[in-house]
Order: sequence, then structure tokens, then C-alpha cells
Amino acid sequence: MWLVDGRKLRRGRIEAGLSALELADKSGVALRTIQAIEAARAPTRARPATVRDLAGALGAATTDIARVDTEPTARRREPTSVPPSLGSAPTTPSPPPGPPTGVETSRLSALVEEEEAAGLPPRERGGVPYLTARALSHVYTAYELHVGLEVVLEGRVRQERGIPPQEAALLGGRMGVAARFFLEHEVLPGRTLQTTVHAVEPALVKALQHALARVATVRASLVATPFDGDPPRGFSAFHTTKPRPWTFVAKEILSAEAERGGATGGRKAATARGKTKTAARPR
Repeated sequence: MWLVDGRKLRRGRIEAGLSALELADKSGVALRTIQAIEAARAPTRARPATVRDLAGALGAATTDIARVDTEPTARRREPTSVPPSLGSAPTTPSPPPGPPTGVETSRLSALVEEEEAAGLPPRERGGVPYLTARALSHVYTAYELHVGLEVVLEGRVRQERGIPPQEAALLGGRMGVAARFFLEHEVLPGRTLQTTVHAVEPALVKALQHALARVATVRASLVATPFDGDPPRGFSAFHTTKPRPWTFVAKEILSAEAERGGATGGRKAATARGKTKTAARPR
């Protein structure tokens, strides 16, 4: 086994001009694994093949990002939050539902620091601000204070999933129509946020499905629901297995990247707008 230095991996990725997702695509190593390594405070154990794949994608030597693990097995402390793809780890109790923990919040905190250090001017579209790492951090900390917040997300639509009937009902929709989408949007050069966006209105769902694997600009609003019941009600997300009491709901597709080879080329305007009132608690 090898020990991968998360700081060296991240530095090499940035120097190569790659986002974490691009490194995952190029190396074949899971995005979750790369994020876990970079977020870890201590070197992370990984298989030799994983280290070779990462180093090869970066055009670096394996020793530039990792070293051989020479610590005796009996004295080795296994990490408790490492994905199965990195090696075995003892089973730990699941955290309670609610705000994310571990890799997700560590990565968000790092992005907030980088965002503030960059000192970039705020962006907006039609008077609506683009979602930043700082704004998302505020939502994770005290989502009730930000219900109704409108933001613009511009990023690649990576995945789509249906949602169960109870979740659809919370949004004033129905199963089989309402869905959730995984958007990856850049907040700094080479640094991205991954955000789950729900869509209820059929026109919006179809527009986001049409934009899969391409870039779309979405105006969304934050909604929340009382986090009670057993199991508690909430909204599903792509980067956590636990429901959350809040989510972003698409209200309008402002633009979407045209299909390659299309007549318009580049990006084309989208007119899909959402008019369905949600059943989530208003503010």
C-alpha cells in the first residue's frame, strides 16, 4: 500500500489545470476518492494501481504525490471515513440526518477560504447572484434563515435521478415527473461546487434532461421542510445518503449549451420556466 499526500495531489491537479472531476475522468479514479484524499488531514492509504493512475493523469511520478507505507500493520491506524475504494476501514455508526459532515464540509470550507483569498467581484444575472461557496456555507449553517434565497447556478449537468412520492409531494409535484439533477459549477478557476437541484415543473425537468452532459444556467430558489417524522422527511442529494431538510428548486433555465453540431452552436437561450407552487414551508 501507498500513502497519498492530499496537499501534493491537490497542488499537482491545480498545476495541471484540472478540476477534481476532470482528474477523475482522466485517471479512472472515483471522484469521491479524489475528494476524500484531498480533504484528509493525514496521508491516505491507497492501492498502488490507484496511485499510478493518479500520477499518470497528472504527468507526475508516483513519488511526487505519495510514498510507500512502511508502518507495521499492527501499529497502523486505519482511517474511519475513507471510501471502500481506498481500502478497508472499520464500520462506524451513521451520523444523524441533517447537515453534511466529513469530506463534504471540509472541502466546502477550503473553497470558502480560496474564494475569499481570490477576492473576485460578485457576479449576478438579472439581479440574482451566482451561488458562491460562502453562500452555500451559510445555507449549511442556518438554512432556515435563507429560505427563499434565489441564486444562479451555471455548470455542467452531470446526472439525473427520480425522487420518491413523499419527496415529490413536499415540493408540490408527483413521482414520475419531479426529479433531481447533479450540477457541477465552477466558483474559482479549476475549483467546482457540486450541487443538487430539484425540478418539479415538467418543462424544467425536460430542459435539464436535454442539457445532460452539457452546461446549463439555472435560476433556483432554496426551500425547506420541517425535519420531523421517523424517518425524518427531507430531500435527497447526490453527495450524501442522508436526507436534508432543504434543497434548491429550479425556477427557470436561463440558458443551455447547444448540442454539438447543432445549427446554433455555442449556447442557446432556454425559455423553460417553473410556475408550480411548492409545498415546502414558505418564508
